Amino acid sequence: NTIPISAFDTHKPRFLFCGQVFTGDTVPVVGNKHLYIADIGTHSHVQLTTGAFDVSCFTTSPNKRLAYYSKSNVIAGKSDEICRVDLASRRSKVL
Repeated sequence: NTIPISAFDTHKPRFLFCGQVFTGDTVPVVGNKHLYIADIGTHSHVQLTTGAFDVSCFTTSPNKRLAYYSKSNVIAGKSDEICRVDLASRRSKVL
């Protein structure tokens, strides 16, 4: 799942994606799926969400400054939440 953040900016193509990132010699293990921004030009990524939950779906605002995502909690009896993250500051808020 990827969503272009700046599809028309050929100098800084960035994509929002949900998953797990493994670098170097790390062995893939079962873990939480989080929201990331990948910068194709610099071959780097920034993790936007952290914690003991999975991001199950997401979208961006029309101006590409915010991302909205559903947070599936791994705690029994706790319901899912809809959240918003500011892509510049990386601050999340439960809506």
